[in-house]
Amino acid sequence: MGSALWLINEWKVYDRAWFIVFHYQSGSREGYGRCWAYKLPNAVYATNFYSRKFEIKEERFRKVIARLIRKLFNLSNQTRFATGKYSPLPIYLNGDGYVIYEPSHWENSDEVLEFMRHLKSRCLWCKNEIEIEDLKKYDEPIYFSPIGERVNGLIVCEHCIYELDNTVECHDCGTLINRDDAYHIDGDLYICEDCFSMGWFYCDKCEEPHRREYAIVTPSGEWLCEYCASKVGAVCLVCGEFCYYDDEENGIQQYEVMKHYWFTDVYICDRCVEKHLYKYHCCQCGREMKYLDVDFRNNERIRDAVRLELCFECYAKKRSEMFNEAFGNGQHPSLFTLDPAERTLREILEE
Repeated sequence: MGSALWLINEWKVYDRAWFIVFHYQSGSREGYGRCWAYKLPNAVYATNFYSRKFEIKEERFRKVIARLIRKLFNLSNQTRFATGKYSPLPIYLNGDGYVIYEPSHWENSDEVLEFMRHLKSRCLWCKNEIEIEDLKKYDEPIYFSPIGERVNGLIVCEHCIYELDNTVECHDCGTLINRDDAYHIDGDLYICEDCFSMGWFYCDKCEEPHRREYAIVTPSGEWLCEYCASKVGAVCLVCGEFCYYDDEENGIQQYEVMKHYWFTDVYICDRCVEKHLYKYHCCQCGREMKYLDVDFRNNERIRDAVRLELCFECYAKKRSEMFNEAFGNGQHPSLFTLDPAERTLREILEE
């Protein structure tokens, strides 16, 4: 990909690189081949021959290919060509290149290649002009913004290779930044300064970086990660404020409260306990039950259990007994109009 991008740039900026496709047909045999042709004054260098269903490097094709390329670039009938030539182009070369040249202008194919070495070209990264022999392939995949993709083998100058070796991609926005200017989170995770200021923070206790959406801001203004915050306090389920365990004015404790058919451990601060937490003892087994006023208002099952002063287990047992009595003797046909499982104990008792 990097080689192709550089060759396309050579075509757009310098009108030097051309992509050629060959079509071969002889009787029932048919195939295609392709190469890049690099145009020079009174010469052409063609490299990277690939073919399908016929071998372009066969001796019988060499002169045919040379004549075809000569005609495409308006060279004379007096051209000479040499095959199997490596060039200084900073792209992948497989050793089957052609140098086709006018003998009136060039002494031999090596002279053509030496001239090519000192041509000015552009680094794809910094866009500075530099001699072709000083351009190299950057082996690591790098995000190339002009095409919005990661590219292997990008053609760059040696200075940019040094810069890219110390460049990382921001995990959040994808921007390429100098490693020394980035926030190193963990392993290969780096964050640019803008993304860090918007979405990250350093915990005031452990001093490790964490995402801002998981921050706990204490009443004293500390920014804590969830783990460090759990050691000194908790967030109240009711008011949503962080409170310290040992705060004498408004501490926080864990309570087991009723939630539909089960119990849930939640943290509630002292102020909210006084205003919103209620309790009673089951009239059957004596177990202490706690519930929040919001759950009493929103959950009919909890209202049933509270009004009957039963725990969940005793409530379920009582409900089962009432169903058996109602449906077992067949004297309450109106109850069959609704699914018994959906009826509350209060509704059955009111019947």
